[in-house]
Amino acid sequence: MSPDGQLPPALVVDLAARDGFDFHQHPAHQLTLATRGVLVMAVEEAAWVLPQSRALWIPSGISHAVEASVDTTMVGLYIDPERCPLTFEAPTVVDAGGLLRALVVHLSDRRLPEPDRARAEAVLWDLMDPLPVAALPLPIPTDERARRLTDALLADVTDPRSLAEWGRAVGASARTLARLFVAETGMG
Repeated sequence: MSPDGQLPPALVVDLAARDGFDFHQHPAHQLTLATRGVLVMAVEEAAWVLPQSRALWIPSGISHAVEASVDTTMVGLYIDPERCPLTFEAPTVVDAGGLLRALVVHLSDRRLPEPDRARAEAVLWDLMDPLPVAALPLPIPTDERARRLTDALLADVTDPRSLAEWGRAVGASARTLARLFVAETGMG
């Protein structure tokens, strides 16, 4: 935030793998994408994996967290709800290819004059079409140690602990946990 308590029009930040921002919320809407790498964005009941071809719209006031899966450059636009014609009431995935991506990068320039910003935003609104999102059911392991790890990750998808750290927490080696997940879920 700026010294006057206002959000800047945009945030561009390089994140190392597993870096990010814990749960927080903004008084402005947020449109976020990765220009490099992959983002994981979570709200209380869901998480989205965002490759560079996807962006996430988060309405103002919704608590969310961000984590980079790999080294990532995140671009986030903050839009005053009073100057936004969109009526998305929940986090919404949009296509971040082509012109939309270029506009987000253009709008991330904090020095952009207001008339130029308003014209670019008007085009941005026209390009904001929600994409269908597939929910991926996750198989749940039955082994108590693997299940405790799974329950903890489902409760906080941004938890940065390594498999070895999880192993110490649940009483199993990283190798044992890896084998359990493959055997009981078919996933690594």
